[in-house]
Amino acid sequence: MPDLWNDVLIILFLILINAFFAGSEIALVTLRNSRVKQLVKQGSKSARAVDFLLKDPSRLLATIQVGVTLAGFLASAAAAVGISVTLADILRTIPFLERYAQGIAVIIVTVVISFITLVLGELAPKRLAMQKSEKISLAIARPLLLLSKAAGPFIALLTLSTNFVVKLLGGEIKHREPKLSEEEIRLLVAEQGTLNEEEKEMIEGIFEFGDTVAREVMVPRTEMISFERSLKVDQALEKVIQYGFSRYPVYERNIDNVIGIVTIKDLLHANKVNRDKVEIIKVMRDVFFIPESKNVLDLLKELQVRRMNMAVVLDEYGGTAGLVTIEDLLEEIVGDINDEYDKVTVPIEIISENHGIFDGKILVEDVNDSLNLDLPMEEGYDTVAGLVFHCLGKIPRKGDWVELDGIAVKVKEMEGNRIKKVEVIREKPPAETPAPIEE
Repeated sequence: MPDLWNDVLIILFLILINAFFAGSEIALVTLRNSRVKQLVKQGSKSARAVDFLLKDPSRLLATIQVGVTLAGFLASAAAAVGISVTLADILRTIPFLERYAQGIAVIIVTVVISFITLVLGELAPKRLAMQKSEKISLAIARPLLLLSKAAGPFIALLTLSTNFVVKLLGGEIKHREPKLSEEEIRLLVAEQGTLNEEEKEMIEGIFEFGDTVAREVMVPRTEMISFERSLKVDQALEKVIQYGFSRYPVYERNIDNVIGIVTIKDLLHANKVNRDKVEIIKVMRDVFFIPESKNVLDLLKELQVRRMNMAVVLDEYGGTAGLVTIEDLLEEIVGDINDEYDKVTVPIEIISENHGIFDGKILVEDVNDSLNLDLPMEEGYDTVAGLVFHCLGKIPRKGDWVELDGIAVKVKEMEGNRIKKVEVIREKPPAETPAPIEE
């Protein structure tokens, strides 16, 4: 019996060796290369060993496979020679099993050893390695590197043979770390609990940034504060105090003919003695024009190259559609930074999950997100006010409303010809007699 227990201990030891190599493989394969580089920069010796192993994946896999194969072979041999013989002797004491004792013993030992090897030597270590790939990789890297060097000639032969077969079958010898697609990164962000909501929104904003055009982020012309070219510097400074902005478009005759940009810095540097006589055209800067369809990622790069902070957006007819600042662009990624030309991007009041009151300038997309709706978003408009104009086909009056698939959008407040506030209700409201336009 002492010999039997010795055989059992030897087999368990070999299964643990198998577990070491199986877990090492999964840990090293699942550890991202970018994390390894970061740890190497921090001075980790174990990380350098990991990096060295991952640079030659064929040699790494050959080393691991040699370890797994030898451990499995030796465990089977020990079981066949030791445990199965002892078990067969026990089975021979049973009269009707005496003839088949050796075969039955081999089958029983094979099934039991295979089950234990699968659980302790393969499945459990691999699952742990997937969950703690960094910790395990750093722990096994240097021992595995020593084994790789010790078995150098044999490993080199296996590596050359493997590379030959892989190349023959049309594969690549060098390992290339797979690149994550945009959807995979979005899925990782959604599933991982390590990021807070603001960080998730910022990552989402980065992806959407590349698909956004100037028309979606610009300050519309109706909200632009602009100066006529003949305005004197002292008059302009009074308006700056009134409005509190730092940059202003300068136009000639009308807003569709913007000829430059003036900043508060330009105005303050103007001749203090003659400010009441100097026109702002004397201190204005060149203006940068862009089309409404300009991609904002390209626009940000151009503004950086030109060392400019503002661009005037032109519509398809060459008229002024609005303006865009660098702050508007960055806000698409990082959220509201309280810029002077901030667009309204949040609902004024959420009354219930089916009912809200919104500024007319809010984007249809934001209304949909706020109330989980599916209001249509078409080419001719971006805002909820634009949606109402588009559907009515006329200048609306207070109380007018449109219904879209059971969603009512009602004009709550007008400011001249502009829709100031709208009320959005998921169910159709009772019919009302439209109120006259307030003078």
